[in-house]
Amino acid sequence: MKTARVCEKWDLNFNFELKSEGDRNQHDRSYLHFAAQKPDLVACKSYATEWLLKNIIDESKEYSVMEYMAGVGIQTLLIQKTFKIKNHVVNELDEGCVDHLKNTNFDVTPLVTGEDAKVLLSIDNTADLKFLDFPSSSIIRTTREWKEGFAKMFESEPKLIVWTDTSVTYPMKLHGNRYAKIMGVESINSKEEYVQSYSDWLYRTHRYSIVKAAFRHKNAVYFAAIKGKHETQMKEFKLGDTLDGFYFLDEKRISLAEFM
Repeated sequence: MKTARVCEKWDLNFNFELKSEGDRNQHDRSYLHFAAQKPDLVACKSYATEWLLKNIIDESKEYSVMEYMAGVGIQTLLIQKTFKIKNHVVNELDEGCVDHLKNTNFDVTPLVTGEDAKVLLSIDNTADLKFLDFPSSSIIRTTREWKEGFAKMFESEPKLIVWTDTSVTYPMKLHGNRYAKIMGVESINSKEEYVQSYSDWLYRTHRYSIVKAAFRHKNAVYFAAIKGKHETQMKEFKLGDTLDGFYFLDEKRISLAEFM
């Protein structure tokens, strides 16, 4: 068994050997690949998620949680360390991740499922907190192939919705015009304009807005949305500044491939 330290505060045990999925299409890789090959990104994600979840909703109340794409459980851990949880459903397609999640000793034992996220999104889900960790996403995808499921998340008026967006991987000049057309604005020339336009569009469409946006280096941004119109806090998390966000206790800041 190997133990990872998350955000220099909490431990997450791994009871199996993680390995690279470099032979698979990048959009088909599970989070096992990133824990194995890109621990620096996992570390950056950990700190970004910790900041994203804090001081948004009343942390003294109890909530039900639905994670549609739970990965190796880092987000699960951070959710449970931030909020009081009365029940927690974690879903993941990858069989290795499912086994890991079932055998991890979380503070609140989750119900672990192995369903297609699109199927779960089509079901009436009344969880208070909802999390959708897309491997790849932008306003284009949430209004096209994920349109029905993404819209479904807002119907039960949850207290918090969190999702991942990877549009910032590319310069805005590449798809900015397409984003702007969908969001109903004249132009989008920066990631900040993208986030603000997304939040405005979200409010017009679902009466929610993005209250926090955490940038994971240059390849992802995590959105937290709550009901109503709110100003968006934005914060950047750089790879070089966040290496201690996720590491294995025996040896700090080396790749898992070397560690195993």
